[in-house]
Amino acid sequence: MTLIELLVVIAIVLLLLALLFPAVQFAREASRRSGCTNNLKQLGIAAQHFEDTYGIYPPGYLGPPQPDPDATLGQCVGVLPYLLPYLEQRPLAERLDQKSMLNIRRGAPPNWWQDPEAWRAAQVWVPVFLCPSDTPETSSYALVYLHTYYDAANDQAVLVGGAYAAAAGGSSLARSNYVGVAGGMGRIGHAPWDYWEGVFTNRSRNRHASILDGASMTLMFGESRGGLMGPQTGVQQREYAFTWMGCGTLPTAWGLSWNPASENGGEWYRFGSAHAGIVQFCFADGSVRPLRVTIDDSPGVYHFRSLSGMKDRRNVPQDAL
Repeated sequence: MTLIELLVVIAIVLLLLALLFPAVQFAREASRRSGCTNNLKQLGIAAQHFEDTYGIYPPGYLGPPQPDPDATLGQCVGVLPYLLPYLEQRPLAERLDQKSMLNIRRGAPPNWWQDPEAWRAAQVWVPVFLCPSDTPETSSYALVYLHTYYDAANDQAVLVGGAYAAAAGGSSLARSNYVGVAGGMGRIGHAPWDYWEGVFTNRSRNRHASILDGASMTLMFGESRGGLMGPQTGVQQREYAFTWMGCGTLPTAWGLSWNPASENGGEWYRFGSAHAGIVQFCFADGSVRPLRVTIDDSPGVYHFRSLSGMKDRRNVPQDAL
């Protein structure tokens, strides 16, 4: 072969590789997205098994027993630990103190991070809680609880969270890409916001029969990557990700994360995913379907918020999803 022939062959090989690489990446992402769909499906089935056993769905999280801005007046355990026995994680579930950490009738500390055994259990990475397309362990802070309440003095609903920095032990805490859907702002004792109440809220005791909008049109679990503290431009290192032990629910008041300019996909207080253009959700009937990040949630429409509420009686057309 002459030098020119060799260069032509190399150019053709490189061209074929350039054409093949996107197809390989697409196939890999399709496989990862399928794994994420399966994870959400398992969470939905586990919640149904829990409801079959106890007659209610597990609480969204154990915050303060009475309306209060201080989430640490409760155990701060989220919904996912209740599902462990139904996800082939019974040994991990048995490590938690059932009479304190998961007791819905108890409202006094210790918080879960103050209990040595709960802290050790929270360091176990559970594969079903992780989206194959994401790497939540790269976050700088681990959020250990999320809590919504109504601030009457300023007439506004508030979402707060508590975080451990990597230097303070946060790097050892296992994360989750999935949280329960709280509805607009959960149940906070304020009628305009409680109109959008979702399946999983603070110390909720909802049943399947509580879902008046229809199980096939009510969100139950969704993807979340965590993210930044407020919108930023350019590629940014993710600051916050959620622990599976404590972060039980997210509200839908701020819509979906959609910002493609940042590495994390947006702000920590929004549902979001590592999948381009969509966020996957498990509905209350057990089905898993993607929602476009551009789903209309403008005032007067509120398609996303309507899907997150379980009794707002608003119809969302299928083509809006």
